[in-house]
Amino acid sequence: MPCMTLQMQADLGTRHSVAAFSPITQQRPCVLRHRQATRCQAVATNLLSRTQQNTGVEREEVPHYAEGAQFLKSIGFQHTSEISRVLDVAMNPNSLYLKDRHKRRAVNVNARRLSVQEDMQPVCKFLQSQGLSQEQVVQVIMQHPPVLSYSIENRLQPFMSFLRDVGIVEPAQTVLQRPTLLGLDTDKNLRAIVGYLQENGHSAEDIAHLLQTSI
Repeated sequence: MPCMTLQMQADLGTRHSVAAFSPITQQRPCVLRHRQATRCQAVATNLLSRTQQNTGVEREEVPHYAEGAQFLKSIGFQHTSEISRVLDVAMNPNSLYLKDRHKRRAVNVNARRLSVQEDMQPVCKFLQSQGLSQEQVVQVIMQHPPVLSYSIENRLQPFMSFLRDVGIVEPAQTVLQRPTLLGLDTDKNLRAIVGYLQENGHSAEDIAHLLQTSI
């Protein structure tokens, strides 16, 4: 019996050693990537199941939510609840997450099915090109998810250029202090607000401060 016990222990040790260097172990990074993708898919499916009946989100949009969830994780988002909220506001025109300052339902008129390559990545790169770090970009997106659905050419670039034209040297820092400013359309809202402040004698520094704190 002692000899048999020793033999069994030896066989067990051999099996552990073989397992340690088996192809399955060598494939572990792939397994981890697969698990991460599966979790992102679960985020999208869970989000869809909560909103589909009341908001009109269609089943075929799940892959876009899954890709978006994976992208947001890659740039620094950690919490599933935040990822769900951001994607729903950015892509769902009937999002239940949006409310205005009076707690009434609001609407992101730019919400649509977004592509990571054509929409999300370019927006993030643009914000970084304006002087924000990746961590700061994440902060802006968290506080104003509709930014992911904005056109760079028609919305974001004119916004930043206008702030520079009125003397604000680092408009990205103004946005960082108050990301919801990006919700102002340059021609419909921002130009009139800044013009009024200029007519009343406010300097560029005053205007930047007011935009960040009280308007």
